[in-house]
Amino acid sequence: MRSPADPFDLPPDPFNKEDDPSFFLDPVDPPMELSTEDLVEIQTELRELNMFKKILGSQGIRGLVNYCEDCGEFHYYDWSILLSHYQQLLVERQSQPHEPAYGVDPSLYVSWDYCRGYCDREMFGKPNPFRQEHRHENS
Repeated sequence: MRSPADPFDLPPDPFNKEDDPSFFLDPVDPPMELSTEDLVEIQTELRELNMFKKILGSQGIRGLVNYCEDCGEFHYYDWSILLSHYQQLLVERQSQPHEPAYGVDPSLYVSWDYCRGYCDREMFGKPNPFRQEHRHENS
């Protein structure tokens, strides 16, 4: 009777040669150095995103829109992409590249500031006073 194979006895990697296509890829960037302030900001934004998804997602909003200065176009991001991006930043200190949604209905995406204002109104019945004060400081 033959003994079972060791689970770590894997067949040879067919790409482990000098013609391995992965040799042509850029090396993986090391994880980012994130300060305590960075981590707090990421956690805060992740909580906000969850709130946005819960409140605005139930209204049919699919995600956020962001104007890209580099290409001069709007990019649309679904809630799931945004949430996974922030979670990955917290856990792995980096985020995999992802493409914005394609062929979307722009009326189903709103800005981060719109989300904050809408959620503040829903939760408190009025705008958050801290956000108003902070907005005046940055004007």
